[in-house]
Amino acid sequence: MMTRIALLFLAACLYWSCTTGSAIALDCCLSITDKPLPRAYAHSYKLTDAGCSLKATVFTTKRGKHVCAPPPEKSEWVRILI
Repeated sequence: MMTRIALLFLAACLYWSCTTGSAIALDCCLSITDKPLPRAYAHSYKLTDAGCSLKATVFTTKRGKHVCAPPPEKSEWVRILI
C-alpha cells in the first residue's frame, strides 16, 4: 500500500514539474529579429521576464502571432513602436 502511495506521489511531482517547466519556456524568446514590425500589425507588447536568457520585447500582432524584438534600450524602432 505504501508503495502505491509513493508511486502516486512521484507521478504527481513529475507531472507538476513538466507542466511548470513548459510554461516558462513559452514566455521566453529563442531568437530576436531586427526587422522592424509595421505599427499597423502590432496589437500589444510585453517585456520578457528576468529568467529568460535573452532580454527581449515580445509584440503580439493583431492575428495573434508573437514577434521577438530587441529590448527598447537597444533598438530605436522598438522605442518608437512602444
